[in-house]
Formats: sequence, C-alpha cells, structure tokens
Amino acid sequence: MENHELKIGSGLGEIRAAYNEPAFIEALSSFEERPEARLLQGGRHHLYFIELPYAGGTIQLALKKFGDQPLLKDAIDEGRGSKAHRSFDVAARLADHGCGTPEPIAWIDFRSGPRLERSYYLCRYVEEPVSFKDVLCDRFQHTVDCTNLINLLQMVAVELRKMHDSGVQHNDLGNQNILLQGDAAGGWTGILLIDLNRANCPQELSMAQRAKDLSRIYLPSDMLRVFFEMYFAPGVVPDEFKKIESRHRKRYHWHTVSRKYRHPLRTLKNKNQPVDKKQYPSEKEIWIWDRRSEQAIPALRSKDRRTFVNKASYWDLLKHFQGFSKIARQAKTLKGEAFNEPVSLAQRIGMNIEGDAANRENEIRFLQELGKIPVLIRLYRHEGEALWQEKLDTMTALADAGHSVSAALVQDREGVRSAVAWKHFIDAVLPRLQGMAEYIEVGHAINRVKWGVWELSEYRSLVEAVQQWQEANGALPLTGPAVIDFEYHFLPAALRGYKKSPDFAALSHHLYVDRRGAPENFQGSYDTLGKLAVLKAAAQWSTCCNNRVIISEVNWPLLGTGEWSPVVSPYDSPTLEPRKNDPSVSEEEYALYTIRYLLITLCSGLAERVYWWKLAAHGFGLIDPADENGWRVRPAFRALKYFIERTAGYDFVQKHEQDGLISYRFENAEGAGFRIVHRLQGESMVEGAKAFDLYGEALKSLRVGAAPVYVS
Repeated sequence: MENHELKIGSGLGEIRAAYNEPAFIEALSSFEERPEARLLQGGRHHLYFIELPYAGGTIQLALKKFGDQPLLKDAIDEGRGSKAHRSFDVAARLADHGCGTPEPIAWIDFRSGPRLERSYYLCRYVEEPVSFKDVLCDRFQHTVDCTNLINLLQMVAVELRKMHDSGVQHNDLGNQNILLQGDAAGGWTGILLIDLNRANCPQELSMAQRAKDLSRIYLPSDMLRVFFEMYFAPGVVPDEFKKIESRHRKRYHWHTVSRKYRHPLRTLKNKNQPVDKKQYPSEKEIWIWDRRSEQAIPALRSKDRRTFVNKASYWDLLKHFQGFSKIARQAKTLKGEAFNEPVSLAQRIGMNIEGDAANRENEIRFLQELGKIPVLIRLYRHEGEALWQEKLDTMTALADAGHSVSAALVQDREGVRSAVAWKHFIDAVLPRLQGMAEYIEVGHAINRVKWGVWELSEYRSLVEAVQQWQEANGALPLTGPAVIDFEYHFLPAALRGYKKSPDFAALSHHLYVDRRGAPENFQGSYDTLGKLAVLKAAAQWSTCCNNRVIISEVNWPLLGTGEWSPVVSPYDSPTLEPRKNDPSVSEEEYALYTIRYLLITLCSGLAERVYWWKLAAHGFGLIDPADENGWRVRPAFRALKYFIERTAGYDFVQKHEQDGLISYRFENAEGAGFRIVHRLQGESMVEGAKAFDLYGEALKSLRVGAAPVYVS
C-alpha cells in the first residue's frame, strides 16, 4: 500500500494512503491535546488509546510515544530513522505480505535541531489484547491441555516463519511481543506482532538471523523442540540452526540476568515499580495432559529435567539398592522354575477401559464379547469430580453385571504438590470403591517425572494419605508402587521408606518390552520373562506387599496413528526422514504379540493378572474408536477373544521348546488338550489333527511361523 507524507506543525512523518484524508489528518493534528486520550501503558515509552473521526464514523487507535534518548542516538536515528519511523516501515512491510500486526496508520517525529523531541507511532487499537506470554502463564499454572497447546504453538510457529520469509527480523521477539487473535469459539486465529522498532528488513534472512530472532521465544525445552520442528516443517531442524540458536539463547539469558549490573541506576529507579503479575511457574510444576495419547507429556528434555531433581533423592535410591542383589538372585531361581506348575487362565486377563459416560455403552458392548473378565478403570485426579463419579457409576454397573472391578488412582502435579488436593480426590472416590473394588492401584508411573512425582518421598506421601483414610474408614485392597518399564533400581526404594509400611495386596507394575518389537526381545540381559522374574522376586523380598504380581499396563504403539501413538505424541513431525528406532507395529503384529505376551506372563505362573491398556484407543487400543465408520475391531481384539474362549476350562500344563518351535500345552479336567505353537524365526510343519489360526479360523496347512497356531 502506498504511503504519503504527513506534516503536522513542525512534525514530519508518513501516513498510509487509506487514511490520507483531510478530516482524519485534521483530527490527528491535535492528538497531543485530546482530553479523551487514555494511558494504556507507562514506563520508558507510553502507549495511549485515542479515538478519532474517520470515514464518517470513528476509529480506535493506539498511539505509542517513544521516550527520550541520548544525543548520540538522536544523531544515529537521523540517518536510519526514529523508532516510530522504523516501527511504521516494518509494520507496513508485514501488512503488505499478509503477516499479522496491528494495522499501521502513521508515524511522525518532532525535531529541534539535532534533538528528537518527540516521536509517535500510530496503529489500529486491538481490543483487549492478550499476549502469547499471558496465555502461556495462565495455562502453565494449571493442567495444560496438550492438544490446545500444540495447536497454539503450531499457529505461532507458522506465522513467525511467514514473518521471516517476508524478510523481517524482529530482534525483540519475546513472547510478550506476540499478541493472539481469538475467535468467538475461544480459539486462536492468528497473531499480531508488536514492538517493531528494533526490527530490520534484510532482503532474505540467513539461518543465523532466524536463529537469533527465535532465541528469545520462551517455552519449556521439550515444547521448544516441538516449536522449532513446526517452524521448519515439512523439513527437519538444521543442525546449524540448533547450534546458533543455543548460543544466542545462552547470551540472551546472561543479558537478562546481568541487567541489574549493567543498568544499576535504572534498576534502582524501577525497584518500587509494579511488577508484571503474569509470571511463568517453575518448569518443575508444569503438567501437560495429552488426551490423544492418554498420557502426561514431558515439558522438559531429559538434561533439563535433571536440573530439578533433588540430589537427596539419589541417596534415597542408593541406600535401598542393596536389596536388589537379593532380588536378582531370587529372580534367577524363579526364572528357572517358570512354566513348571499348572496354571488356570480364568480371571487372569483383565482389561482397562475409560469408563466415562460418553464411552460406557460401547465399552460394555465389547466387554460382553470377552466375557466376565476383570476390568480396571483409571480415576485421574485432574479430571474433576464429575468424571470421577461417571467412572464410578460404570464400575458399579460392571460389578452388578458380574465383573471384578478395580481402580487406579492417577496423580497429577497439583495432586502431588498439594496434600489438600489429593485428600479431596481420595475423599471423593474411596468411599464408593470400598467394598466394590478388588484392587486399588495407588499412583501411576512414579519413576517418570512427567507424571508429577519428582522424588519417592512424594509418592510415599500419596500412599500415606490413603493409609490415613483407611485408619479412619476401614481397609482397602491396595496395590503399588506402579513403576513403569525396566527401571528396577526404583523398586527396592519404592517398597521401603514409609512411616508405616503399606499393606499392598499385590505388587503392580507397568511391564513393557522396552516398546521394541516382540515380547521375547531382550533389553540388555533381560527379556520379558526375566523382567517378570525380578518383579516376582521383589514382591517376595518386600515386607509391604503380598507375594503376587499384577501387570496393570501393557500395549504396543500402532503404526500410522500419529500424535495418538504414545511414542509419537505430542507432535508428529512431518519431516522427510523416517523416524529413528520407531517401535510402532502393524495391527497384525500387535495381535500376535498380544497372545505371545500373555502366554509368557501368565503361563509362567509369575504374574497373577495382566490388564491390557486398553480396550479402545486410536494409538494403541484393541479397538479403534476413531475409525470413520465407528468403533472398529482390530485383529488383536479378535485374537484375544478367541484366546479367552479357547483356553476357558483348560489349564496350562507344559511349555516345550525344540528346534525353534515353542509349544504351550493346555489340558482340561478329563485330560483332553491342545497346544499353542509358534516360532520366533522361520516356519516349520507340526503334527496334529486340526489347526486353527490366531482368530479361530480353521487352517488347511500345519505350517507354523511367528503367529501362534492352535493345534489339537
């Protein structure tokens, strides 16, 4: 858009062509004396609100008056343009390229010889502006909805990329200088860039200029990683950018913390000025919930998380670690004894469901196909009382229908930090669970700080609060400590150190296969059976739990499910490179791994029960609830359904391995039986009269490979 010269008294400047009309300029000429001018922001520079006649009506404007500056800067600005002039030029460039900024109107300088007496920049007023900083401050104070946060970061990243591609380097790109444009639905539609007086407009921004500009954006480190991926999508974040951005970020941090030393007089002058009430919380307290992958999301990268760990917690682990040597020796014995005793699989396979009112009908419908199997429902503290009661209603209905029902009490950071918040939670749910729940798992993935527990003393406080409830109201069948993955150095400490030793009815654990392929795979020197033996040995060693092990979570992430997958969330970067070490599996692999996992864990006699996580989830469930045609049964559901039906009334009696063929024999009370056979590699023929595949379909051939086959 064309600009015109603007002259008001001794002041000279420019005005956008659309506003170059006599009535508007006449009104503008008296803006300094207008009584309705309202101060919006004070400080070195002043921001005013004014309303002027325009195009037969009125227009609301923001007027920025720049403060005095040294004579040397006046002289420099005479050549390069004043702050107001530069702000106008950059805003006009952004507007002409479709980038968000309050619409520029005019600029004007008043000079007296070499001195710049007054300098003004005029733009459209933004009604009740909210900055990127303010929004993040508000959201980080409470449970953060990951989907909304990711959508916000995506919008900002794309708009900043557009700004840079238009040839503008902001040079003061803090979160406070990014305003957000909202819509009637409460979402965000775009950004408005402000404080443009430090910006410059090179023909094309170099990688170093982009990196320097973005180094002032504040986000917790893992969210910053995601933000940069969004900025460079669909490509990858260049290594050159990472190095330069990191260097500038460190410099800017030092620049910020050293300001009081560089400007002692200004610091002293501003000491009693009101402080901005909007402040980011400690990064340790940020808790992000991702409803797509149904898990908490880390705000920080691992190296940054370590800076918040209380060093005393390492001693907590170390002083109890001596117990692990005893556990390891007993585990070796238990592994050697596995599969030697008959095992009935009745009531040993359980299912996690959501249990809320929205999913209740479908979940109960598919549970009916699996029979009266045990059910586990998670009660998340952050969800609030309405959802707790919905899930408790579902548990009541299932218990009345003949299911064994259990609950998991899942903490968030606020519940860990605030004893009052946790007490409110357990006071609301435990009365209804008493007498109904077979088990109540206390805590969730306590060795992952993203779930809100930063040290074991915090987890012990959660358990002790439940113990206090028990003392006042009666016993509950508790399980714990719900460690996830193969990090057994946590176990001895998690089972010790309480003021009063809890009475866990079983040791519950989230036992994955390092999320890497087949359940027979090793992680170091431990396969699934070896890990399970360690768990059983820990239960026997502990003085606070019975000699039983419950696996309360396991699954495989599914290929092609994007952010809904637990290993891809919170952002599926659309890069041109394949994902490194992708642990995701196809739906067919998921089905055969499910049955092989259950054969190992249950037939070994080491696990009392396995709860599958979970019945319906797009990224990892046995059923896909996000299918366009409604809830779609995946192969793993069909395989599990047949496995439960086929083994009903039979006990596992023997495991046999020969020439790579693995065989599990099942027999009923009359001695009749069948085998479930498979290989880890290759194929071979087996003897038998009849054979059925993973889903109960009759097979013409007795050739066996990776998929378990039922042979009679």
